[in-house]
Amino acid sequence: MTQFLAARGALEGDARVRAVRRLIGGYSREMWYFEVARRHSTESFVLRMDPPELTTMLVTDRLREWGFLTALHSEGTVRVPGPRWIDERGEEFGRPAIIMDRVPGRNTLELWRDVSDEDRDLDAWEARAVGLAKLLASYTCVGLDRLPLSVERPTSWSEYMAGCEQRWRAIEAAYPEPVPLLRYIAGWLEANRPEPVPLSLVHGDMQPNNVLIDAEEIFYAVDWEMTHVGDPREDLGWWLFTELSNPAPFVSLFLDRVCETYRTETGLTDSQLNPDVLKYFTVAASLGCFEDIMEQLTAFAQARTQATNVGYVAVALPFMYSSWMSTIRELMSGTGQEVGR
Repeated sequence: MTQFLAARGALEGDARVRAVRRLIGGYSREMWYFEVARRHSTESFVLRMDPPELTTMLVTDRLREWGFLTALHSEGTVRVPGPRWIDERGEEFGRPAIIMDRVPGRNTLELWRDVSDEDRDLDAWEARAVGLAKLLASYTCVGLDRLPLSVERPTSWSEYMAGCEQRWRAIEAAYPEPVPLLRYIAGWLEANRPEPVPLSLVHGDMQPNNVLIDAEEIFYAVDWEMTHVGDPREDLGWWLFTELSNPAPFVSLFLDRVCETYRTETGLTDSQLNPDVLKYFTVAASLGCFEDIMEQLTAFAQARTQATNVGYVAVALPFMYSSWMSTIRELMSGTGQEVGR
């Protein structure tokens, strides 16, 4: 690391690297925290690099992530970690890696756990739910022409949704055994699509560990490796799905307020964004995570990966199946939705 930074002029004068430590958490990337200290100042950074070959749970592209970070940082609408340096092919770190500024603050799960349920200030958490809604709404303001040219841009909302539904069917086709539930879900999603909205930037993994709040209650989003252009409601849907299994359900507690705030910020109508629409997206937005789990289970069965956390995340599948079907039953009983085909 010292040689890498020195070669880029980051260690001139009395600068030195210190406080190097590995960061825990996450399934996909190896991450390290470190500081560059000078006599009168200290800068903090995070190194994100691919894990050793055959041990990764999720295959993503550091160059693609770097492209989004640099584009968004330059565009300025969304608060992201400042991108600093990249080892695109892993020639210096041994594996592809990026270094970015460390974002100040703590994630929402940590903040929720600071106090007991009895002592929690729900007014403060309602304000944070509103802040999250504004953060997600800001993604829709990013001009798609400001994103890297390599980013796929669907020609229409209906084309995008049809492609997602086909991916559900493709997961089953690639899996060693039949999973009829996936065909059912694809058909249900297709038969019950909500009203279309303009396509926009989608974070792709919007969940409590990836949102940091600083001392001034300013929100930052990190881990942009799953970013794409799609339906912006996916990010809220995935957040709500993750609240089913984590102990910080503050968006669910204030869902009407969140929807109202998001509509005000984006101009969407009540019929385009409401709690029932977001329930649809708790299923639809599960696609990315579920697709990765199934791909790695297939790779593990075929001895193409040795990632031990594949087994760990596999236990989530029964929970995901049950949650999807509960949501589908609830929506069908309350709104007369179609079974699908």
